[in-house]
Amino acid sequence: MPKALTEQQIESYRRDGFLLPIRVMSEDAAATFSEKLLAARADGQLRVKGGQTKINLLLPWVHEFATDDRLLDVVEDLLGPDLMIYHSTLWAKQPRAGEYVSWHQDNTYFGHDPCEVLSVWLALTPATVETGCMQYLPGTGWASSGCAIPTSMTATCWPAARRWITTCPAWSRCRWSCVPARSRSTTPS
Repeated sequence: MPKALTEQQIESYRRDGFLLPIRVMSEDAAATFSEKLLAARADGQLRVKGGQTKINLLLPWVHEFATDDRLLDVVEDLLGPDLMIYHSTLWAKQPRAGEYVSWHQDNTYFGHDPCEVLSVWLALTPATVETGCMQYLPGTGWASSGCAIPTSMTATCWPAARRWITTCPAWSRCRWSCVPARSRSTTPS
């Protein structure tokens, strides 16, 4: 029996490869977490080699969140009870800075086969379509979907992505999904 998710949410994840935001912390906790991250960046705590990755090893409070039962119950419902933190990364998109993370498949970089890994995206501030929320192509996380994203894909915005998609027949079967999130929400993918 699932600990945190409904059977419908689990089926949606298995079909689409992501879940809509799930509340895992309070608004105040998200604000505190955001302030701590900004302070860690300003204080140089993340300026070590690889400081944007494996931040759960650099910042104990990040590890505390990553091992919080509210989050782990969601992940366990999707992957089972044998869990570990494989990778943790800070992607901080500053307001009006024009920063983005280009289209990609996490498993392309992790190389797990079978793909028994997922990413958890935590919104610390509101993420809207206008400000740059997470975007997914349902089903593209699974190689058998027929819509797998080539590793060479570099489209990073809607118009460029649309131009690229028109040249790739498999993409014509895919439907974009934007996932706006309030702060304190996480989106497993």
